[in-house]
Amino acid sequence: AERMESLGVPNIETITGDILDPASIPTPAGGYDVVLLDAPCTGLGTLRRHPEQRWRVSADDVARMAALQGKMIEALAELVRPGGHLVYSTCSVARAENDGVIEGFLAGDAGGEYSVVSIEEFVPAEWKRYLTPQGWFRSIPEPGGPDGHFVARLERQIAQA
Repeated sequence: AERMESLGVPNIETITGDILDPASIPTPAGGYDVVLLDAPCTGLGTLRRHPEQRWRVSADDVARMAALQGKMIEALAELVRPGGHLVYSTCSVARAENDGVIEGFLAGDAGGEYSVVSIEEFVPAEWKRYLTPQGWFRSIPEPGGPDGHFVARLERQIAQA
C-alpha cells in the first residue's frame, strides 16, 4: 500500500490472506479487476546487486520455487473477475520460474479461461527492448540497467453465452 501510494497509483486495495487458501482472502462478488502476484522467487534477477546469490541458489531451489509459484497462480486465478487481469511478476531470470510457470498455468485447467495480453502499453520507451514476442517483460541484469525481472499479464476471458 505504501509503495503504491508513493508511486501515485490510485484505487489500490491491499488485503491479506493465505494465497494457497483462496477462501481466506476476502473477495468481492464477481471477483477482482486486477490481481498482482509478485511471487516469491529465487531472486536470481538481483545478481548484479547481490552476487552472493549464485552460491546460495541451487537447481533444486529453482524447481521448488517454480512449483510453489504454480500453486499460487492457480489459487489466485479464481479471484479474478471475467474480463479482469492477473499479473505475474518475479525478480528472477530463471525460465522455470517465469515462462515455465505461465506456460504450465495456461496449459492447465485453472488457466483455461486465461489468455496472454501484452504489457507493451505500460512499458516506458527506453525499456521496450525487454518485451518478448509473447508480450511479456523480461529484463536482465546489466551494468547501469535494471535488475532481472519478469512480468506477464493474463486476461480472464468472459464466458460466451
